[in-house]
Amino acid sequence: MQPKISVVMSVYNGTPYLRESIESILNQTCTDFECIIIDDGSSDNTWKILSEYANQNQQIKLFKNEENIGLTKSLNKGLKLARGEYIARQDADDVSLPDRFALQTRFLDAHLEVGAIGSSAQVIDEQGMFVRQSNVLLEHESMQACLLVNNYNCLYHSSMMVRRSLLQALGGYREDLRYAQDYELWLRLSQVTRIENLPDVLVCVRRSNTNITKTHRQEQLQSAFEISLKAVQESLKEPLDEDAYQRFWWADLRLSDEDAYQRFWLAAHGQDAQLQSVDIQRLGTFWQLLANHSGGAKFWGPRLSNLAYKLLHCRQPVEGLQLLSVVVRQLKMPIQVTRVFRGMIKPYVPPLGHQLWQSWQLKHKQETS
Repeated sequence: MQPKISVVMSVYNGTPYLRESIESILNQTCTDFECIIIDDGSSDNTWKILSEYANQNQQIKLFKNEENIGLTKSLNKGLKLARGEYIARQDADDVSLPDRFALQTRFLDAHLEVGAIGSSAQVIDEQGMFVRQSNVLLEHESMQACLLVNNYNCLYHSSMMVRRSLLQALGGYREDLRYAQDYELWLRLSQVTRIENLPDVLVCVRRSNTNITKTHRQEQLQSAFEISLKAVQESLKEPLDEDAYQRFWWADLRLSDEDAYQRFWLAAHGQDAQLQSVDIQRLGTFWQLLANHSGGAKFWGPRLSNLAYKLLHCRQPVEGLQLLSVVVRQLKMPIQVTRVFRGMIKPYVPPLGHQLWQSWQLKHKQETS
């Protein structure tokens, strides 16, 4: 009998968190699933733990790679073995909350136009302690506009449930990509079907020192940039200035990952890494692409505004004002005049003068209230 859901998991030396991850699947309120787990050539106790669970539960289907072939190829192997109507992804160190499968299958059953559904997530540390809650974009149009440039955690890999027929039609993950393969797949999916998120927190995503996001961050970011560059180039009718786009891409990433910007981009390229006035001019066709996109203004208006304010704060007034002009003239979005004024003045005011200015503002507010 065909199961409703096929859970696909690949694990390599996952002993520390594997039990918690598997049990979160087995404890789902929706029980109509099979769980396909690929041991990608582990050298620790992973296979022993997996065998223990498989001997106790026939829903778990185990497969072992004789050598480590990587996450991308292992996931594609799991997709070929899957029989369910829906594919649910989960990494071996993450946790699904009990109602995840029930809520996601109910949504997909009721919304045939949606091909994939994710959710909000809680980020946890190595000890399973709460770090922060990550609320995600909910509407397809905004997510599609977001994915054009980067993932920005608008879709969490371990939260995704996708129609198997769509994944088969797309050929699964691109096997030439060792990193950011999930971002590339969601980008392709967004071009052929609607993708949405449930606002509910349905997964706990672990951030640990052995996580790919930690150990191979630079390679992951480089792969993501190349995927984005290709997607934007294919969307434009005219050639894209790659150097200008790369400086914009990293400047934008800085809003959400200052550490990565400092370590992998600014450190390597120095002042040449900064987004320049000429870059903003050369990216005119790209700004128009965002303006014409159904979700472009809604997602990119606030984000480009924040980037412009960041440039003002970093003593790049010309670039900041240029980008604000793009926001107003092309994306037709309002800006915060007081924030612009503050960004133009604050970086050049000595700390003591800034403190006196704040004290005067507070006193003036008290006198007028």
